[in-house]
Amino acid sequence: MREAGGSPRWRTDVLARLASIAPDVVILEHGARLDFAWTVLVARGLAAPRVLWTHGIERQERFTGRTSSGSIGRWCQLRMAHGIICYDDATAQTLRTRLRGKVIGSARNTLDRGEFSAERAALQEIGRAAGQRALGLPNRHYVIALGRLIDEKEFHRVPDVVRIARAAGFDLGAIFIGDGPERARIAAACEAAGLQVGRDAFMPGEITEPRNLMRWLFAADLCVNPGCLGLSVVDCAYAGVPVVSVMPGREGPYHGPEWKYVIDGTTGWFARTNTDEAIAALVSGHLQRPELERISIEKACLANAAANLGVDEMVDGILRTCREVRAANVTRH
Repeated sequence: MREAGGSPRWRTDVLARLASIAPDVVILEHGARLDFAWTVLVARGLAAPRVLWTHGIERQERFTGRTSSGSIGRWCQLRMAHGIICYDDATAQTLRTRLRGKVIGSARNTLDRGEFSAERAALQEIGRAAGQRALGLPNRHYVIALGRLIDEKEFHRVPDVVRIARAAGFDLGAIFIGDGPERARIAAACEAAGLQVGRDAFMPGEITEPRNLMRWLFAADLCVNPGCLGLSVVDCAYAGVPVVSVMPGREGPYHGPEWKYVIDGTTGWFARTNTDEAIAALVSGHLQRPELERISIEKACLANAAANLGVDEMVDGILRTCREVRAANVTRH
């Protein structure tokens, strides 16, 4: 259940809705700021066991060991839940050692991208250059930044990455798919880097329709995300677009577990130093590869998606954990 509210409060509306549904299990988004999650977790009149669907330990705490009010709140929610479904096996195992006796499973966080394949096949028939022209994109190469335009994604650094690669001789532009409070900052960064919005940089906003999203992804050579990685890596894998980011560490970026879906050196690359120059070197390195090698990398991305990021596997993991939680709850009662 994901029920956003206008301001934090006791969510009687959510409890009434659950009472009308009478679910066997309630799956909740995990977050210390989510009033509906707190309400459902502490409600006494709800018989159904509650399961958190989560990336687990708060991201900054995972990489630094430092706690905050948010991470403490997340741990409280983890302890209150009857069961936990993590996005990856490693996180699930970590939580099992700290929350002994609790049902904890895993299911990779992914998306249904069945429509991508048909659209990508059609685009391959006309070629990337024609696809770019259809979108009004004049440059030969593009990097794409995909996700919410928020500070922790650090998309405002992408224009400087493009500037450095252009200085090395590449005819390169930038595409930003998404919306959010950083939009104006990114546009200003484009202008500062010598990229004119509408000519060298394009900001079509949030795109949720799969076929339209595929068209923009197909126009790109690489996805560049200097900040925290999340579910966008799944879209990229299904589109055959390799990902460039920075290796996580104590000073950041603090990736979600989805960063492990990128196979370093095969379906993407992680810079070992967190600088625009290091990221740009990876971008330039890919653009100068022979065409057959770039095609091989695209195929590796598609194979990774097919083998590891299917929705069926995610659903199986969720249902398996929910059954275990329900069985354990029935036994306790």
